[in-house]
Amino acid sequence: MVGLIFRLLCIFVLFAGCKDSAQKGMELFAEGDLESAIPLLEDSCLEGSLKSCLLTASGYAKQTSKESKAKALKALNQACKYGDFASCKIVFKAYENSGLSTQALEALQNGCQGGEASLCYELARKYFQGQWVQKNEAKALELLVKSCYGGFKQGCKVAIKLYEKQDPQSYQIEKLQAYL
Repeated sequence: MVGLIFRLLCIFVLFAGCKDSAQKGMELFAEGDLESAIPLLEDSCLEGSLKSCLLTASGYAKQTSKESKAKALKALNQACKYGDFASCKIVFKAYENSGLSTQALEALQNGCQGGEASLCYELARKYFQGQWVQKNEAKALELLVKSCYGGFKQGCKVAIKLYEKQDPQSYQIEKLQAYL
């Protein structure tokens, strides 16, 4: 809301010296004025600014209330959706530890689709165990291979063991071993 009011004010002033809410929020954040910066950054985050989401999360994380921690997590979740896959790791762990499986699964899927190898490995484990998703060993193996190709060595090791069990002569074994 603050961002919208700010933009409307800029229009009336014919853009003379006006900055968008993300830029103004970032400046205020850099100056240490979190109270003024966070509402502007939060609006920009919801409008698609990845950097604003990360700064919003950082600003809220510096506060101690449970509400602030929840808002930090919400901003990180937005950052995850916008392509900051390192944020997906944090969001996944937070939701998993809170027992929020639907949200945790979404963070896993977003992170894996974005190429975060460790999250592909975690998602593979969920498919292999049938936890939060329907058990699907073929999908699990596919995700293990993806995690391996993404540089996650544990994914390589587990995928190799599964291939050795299924077909000891599989050409995939040698390909995966090259990533160890």
